[in-house]
Amino acid sequence: MYTIFLISNTPETKLFSFIEFKKHQNGKIKDYVLHLLQAYPDGLTCRQISEISGIEVQSLTYPLKDLQDANKIRITGIRKSDVSNRNVQVYSVLKVTE
Repeated sequence: MYTIFLISNTPETKLFSFIEFKKHQNGKIKDYVLHLLQAYPDGLTCRQISEISGIEVQSLTYPLKDLQDANKIRITGIRKSDVSNRNVQVYSVLKVTE
């Protein structure tokens, strides 16, 4: 990360600002995805989340992985994509059992 500062013309404070912004943006996306998946008990694919939310598919990749790693969501199945005709993962909120 620090080597970027040596070869970049971008001021150090601007890069730190961007890194900080991305951290908070990622958190907001994760909160939104969790809230959205609660409304869809059958789950949603990444593309469906993108279409509903307006968030680019590429911006959802890491938040979905982070939520899965934190055991907040899980992959509950596979569906055929309407766009690519490929099998895609379906994400759902992990239900807490008492």
